[in-house]
Amino acid sequence: MTRFLFLLFCCLISVPAWAADKAVAKPRANFKVDNHFFASGIHFDKEGRCHPVGKTKLKSWQVRAFPAEIPHFESCTTISSPQLRGEVDIALSVTGKSAKKSLLKIEGVLSLGSEGKACQAVDWDHLLIPSAGLYHLEVKVDGRRIKRIPMRFFRRRPLKN
Repeated sequence: MTRFLFLLFCCLISVPAWAADKAVAKPRANFKVDNHFFASGIHFDKEGRCHPVGKTKLKSWQVRAFPAEIPHFESCTTISSPQLRGEVDIALSVTGKSAKKSLLKIEGVLSLGSEGKACQAVDWDHLLIPSAGLYHLEVKVDGRRIKRIPMRFFRRRPLKN
């Protein structure tokens, strides 16, 4: 019985030490959004950086009435990590006013490359906005939210005759 208790005691000591070694072995990577913009179109230069077509960035959207299906637009998000190289999971979603409901979500894999940096361009189609106000583009990398980018939607004022 003494030998059994001794073995049990040794196992209880070694399991937490093993678990602690595993936690230290893989540091949690930090991510940040270096640049982000919305535009009617996006093109890439020779270095792989994205730029708005016509150099016009969208700051807000004006529509005739709500609910509104927003016309096609694109976004470019540059993500970097000082610690991590290779592939990461990325999710971009337009969230409603409550930030709990996603109106449209795009998921995929992004390769950070040898410099730990990459651009993610997305074509946004069929985004339905229920009412005027402030919404957000939520950027998640490996399941962690790293940024919320504001998006404003307004009702266009009617033209006076």
